[in-house]
Amino acid sequence: MIRKILFGLVFSLFLTAWDTPPAPTIDWVPYETAFAQAEQEHKQVVIIFSAPWCRACNSYEHNVLTNPRVIRMSRHFVMVHINVDEQQDINQQYRPDGGYIPRTLVFREDGTHRSELHRNAAPLYFFDVHNPNELLALFQRARH
Repeated sequence: MIRKILFGLVFSLFLTAWDTPPAPTIDWVPYETAFAQAEQEHKQVVIIFSAPWCRACNSYEHNVLTNPRVIRMSRHFVMVHINVDEQQDINQQYRPDGGYIPRTLVFREDGTHRSELHRNAAPLYFFDVHNPNELLALFQRARH
């Protein structure tokens, strides 16, 4: 009897863990529809450029872009993620101070680049890849 109860408890814990919903993520939008969506929703566009082979990009994605506060704040923007190897034309179009990665740019809904939001240090569009605070500060500046 006790064995059946213990088995039932263990089995129910297993099922509970199995049914845990996935962690929230950023809602990425394709570049091709981003500015139309931004106009419709009256939001700004954030474009993040990276590559799968880039160690700094992988750190940025793992340490910053998965942060719950970043994910929450990203809901106020239309978020676009560009793989620079697969979307070279878009990468070439948005290189205001070079092609380094990862780089993060903010645009008004009409497509105007908001360069004034970035710090006055080179590189302008590179953020701490280990700590979300710099990206969160950019989000705050963009919203005000």
